[in-house]
Amino acid sequence: MTEKMYATFGVSGAGFKTSGFSGSAKQIFRLEMPQTFKGEGIRKTAKDFKMISKLLADHPDDMAELLDAAKQNRMEHALRIAKKVGLSEHKFVAQEGGLFWAVVGIILAGIILGYAASKGEAEGGGTGGAGEGGQHDGGVPIEQR
Repeated sequence: MTEKMYATFGVSGAGFKTSGFSGSAKQIFRLEMPQTFKGEGIRKTAKDFKMISKLLADHPDDMAELLDAAKQNRMEHALRIAKKVGLSEHKFVAQEGGLFWAVVGIILAGIILGYAASKGEAEGGGTGGAGEGGQHDGGVPIEQR
């Protein structure tokens, strides 16, 4: 049996001040990766990418504001915009997708591109990363359990 794999990703750096103290907030997510993309998984991923593309094309200003708000850790504002444009797991599932399939697809594509860059196989041929050892501290960490 294959060990379960999890993607762990987060956003940090949203600073705040209160009662004379400074601090920052961090959002961390842990997502169990599917055992395979074959069949239904790859179909759902493709549908998710099409739905995301449509949201970006139909609501470019709202989507830009949503992404900026999320990056700035203004999550309530981001959630209001997501509801306004129809960005929800429920709507993706209703259209035979499931937004988390797109998330997993993007994470894995990023890992592959990061690995290629660390090996000097990125476009342009430069090492662009860790070089010989293949150790890379950037990108999205994956932990196996």
